[in-house]
Amino acid sequence: TTDLFMTSPPVVTESALHFAAAYASQEFVELLLANGANKRLKDHSGQMPANWTGRYHKNDLLDLLR
Repeated sequence: TTDLFMTSPPVVTESALHFAAAYASQEFVELLLANGANKRLKDHSGQMPANWTGRYHKNDLLDLLR
């Protein structure tokens, strides 16, 4: 038999914007938003990209993501 782990696709809800909110520059975040990134998309724990800015000390991006 095959384990469920091997047959189920991974669940990934973090978007590029989530990671940009944590690690990228303001210009990159603006580029994602200008190209349709959803700043209201929630990750697996219910956090939006704006929540990631505080966790990763990127408060300069908070106004863009609210």
